Amino acid sequence: MRAMMLGLLILLSACQAGENHLGQANGRADESSAPPPGGQQGAAARDCFWSVTIDDAAVNTLYPDIYAKYWVAAIPVIEGLSVSLDGEFPHARYMSFNLYDPLFRPVDAVSDRDILPAAGSSNPFVAGADRGSAARSYRMQILAATPPESRAPNTLYAHLPLGEAAATAVPYALVIYRIYVPDTGTDRAGDVPLPRVTFHAPDGGAYRGPEACDALEPFLPADLNEQVTHAAAAPPVPTGFGSFADLNWLKFIGLQSSTENRVNATPLREPVHALTPNPSGGSGGFASNVDNNYIYAPLNQDHGPLAVFEARMPRAPASVAGDPVMGAGDLRYWSVCSYEIASQRYYDCLYDENSVLDADNRGIFLIGREADRPANARPECGVNWLPWGPLKNSLAIMRHMLPEDDFPHAIQRVPAPPGSCEAPVMGAYFPYGTHLNTKDFEALGCPVNPDAIANRASQFEPTADCPQTPTGEIDSLGPA
Repeated sequence: MRAMMLGLLILLSACQAGENHLGQANGRADESSAPPPGGQQGAAARDCFWSVTIDDAAVNTLYPDIYAKYWVAAIPVIEGLSVSLDGEFPHARYMSFNLYDPLFRPVDAVSDRDILPAAGSSNPFVAGADRGSAARSYRMQILAATPPESRAPNTLYAHLPLGEAAATAVPYALVIYRIYVPDTGTDRAGDVPLPRVTFHAPDGGAYRGPEACDALEPFLPADLNEQVTHAAAAPPVPTGFGSFADLNWLKFIGLQSSTENRVNATPLREPVHALTPNPSGGSGGFASNVDNNYIYAPLNQDHGPLAVFEARMPRAPASVAGDPVMGAGDLRYWSVCSYEIASQRYYDCLYDENSVLDADNRGIFLIGREADRPANARPECGVNWLPWGPLKNSLAIMRHMLPEDDFPHAIQRVPAPPGSCEAPVMGAYFPYGTHLNTKDFEALGCPVNPDAIANRASQFEPTADCPQTPTGEIDSLGPA
């Protein structure tokens, strides 16, 4: 049994190493005066189980957030096999474990605030908790089983059926361990070790540490991340693919709906909509984090060299400077990023603690190339700048993480189908914007008045289908 288990782990890890690909990031944009988060320098942590990293120093793909660190592993789904993860809560804004099927669709997850600490330890992610507690241990487990009606605490379930009609389980699952915004002065993992892994075989054997690593490591190239990072980028997306002069923000529901909606501005619109009558289809993808929900807007230089939008931004707890107590807010974290559509790599991101906002928490975000940057596109004028990238097309993504129950305007509250309820639900938090040129933006002066960006009055008319404050459960399995 031991030989079979280790052999399967080796095979899965080698396959995982061969399947990761895509390009590298452009340089970072100017930072604001906010304290810089930790984890932005130094080599990414890695071991034989957490064999692939996705962050700004390693693999840049699957639409990641520059302030998030990801460690990826494959685990076998074998009846009777379990995996335990012994870790310490990181010094960071957020952490989680997500499980995915081989198509990178989320199937199970546990968020930081829901993890029970070990005896004598405390969970620093609970609102009001001591973030600097020295005792911060926990244990997670992954079971090759279907989730029971009453779930065990600190448990992920990895029984993954191949479609509704088949009960056959796929041979492996992908687990991603995420950390967002490590505290200033900490490393990529928030100054704690990566979770230590033990495989518990059906015959009662337990394999951990060097015994497992010595068998796995020869099959995982030491320069894997470097090879992936410097791989050739995918071809550019056709001109006008889903972009409009006024930004068309859509909620990401799944791969089917996002692909369908991106052809809205092309001659393919009618035949594609005829073939895919359900615009709400799909179950996530792009290794999406179940605690995040997203809206995205395709951009195109044909409409103007710059894209600008403004919105009121949710309140989030401050953590970068190592605040002693976990704060509260409308949600845990938000960010705005620019991406290359084809390769799914980021150009840059801004998040709640390093964005320039006015007294009403409103922010102006301008995306463009440096050669087109207006003279007033700077923090002193109340403007946040993000790079467009070298291609004609670009993509803006806004993410909301872990909204509080009493915050009705989170992206998580927007019901399907995409393109109908985003503005009515999000209200003043909806990012209304447009394409324009450098001269027109400079004419807005300094400071730039958010009200001058666009007339928002027509965007928020509630309808019977999209009430201003919708009811119902937040969709939790719905990108990184």
